[in-house]
Amino acid sequence: MRIRNAGALLAAGGAMGAGLPAAAQMPPQDLSSLRATLTSAPAKAVVGTPVTLTFTILNSGKLPLPITFASGKQFDMLATQAKTGKVVWQQSSGMMYMMMVQRVTLAPGAKKVFTASWPLPPGTAAGDYTVRAFLTPTGELPFQVSSALPGRRGEIPRRPTLPGSGTTSVHADAVVRVSAGARRVS
Repeated sequence: MRIRNAGALLAAGGAMGAGLPAAAQMPPQDLSSLRATLTSAPAKAVVGTPVTLTFTILNSGKLPLPITFASGKQFDMLATQAKTGKVVWQQSSGMMYMMMVQRVTLAPGAKKVFTASWPLPPGTAAGDYTVRAFLTPTGELPFQVSSALPGRRGEIPRRPTLPGSGTTSVHADAVVRVSAGARRVS
């Protein structure tokens, strides 16, 4: 079945995905054999100096694991102030991604590494920050930091398990301690 106008399908009472071939529908994935870690460098971050964040996923299972992504966005990261929970940085903010289905297969014991740079611009408050890195495969419930979600602004979103799917969020957290750095004396 070829759909030329998805809006017309919805207006006619159809459901998105209804009547589409199975390959076009993106069900939840069982990613329970994935293990995730997140590291940051340098160990002591200083305002004005970027922090390199490395998010690594490992297939700890005994079988190859295919992971399907609905776009070029395969992961994201959020940094929040530990004291307030306020989101201060999101890796994907302002980014654009190619809208195409991608499939990555991890062999048993294989790793996939993602890196991002958190810029720590001047004005960033000294203190502890929690950074959460997470995969964005198909079947996961998407979220964005938004003021449209009352009571949720500024919190690290909890990626829910999809009911009955066995799919869990693949994520890792790290604490980054930021100092104001050396002050110049004139």
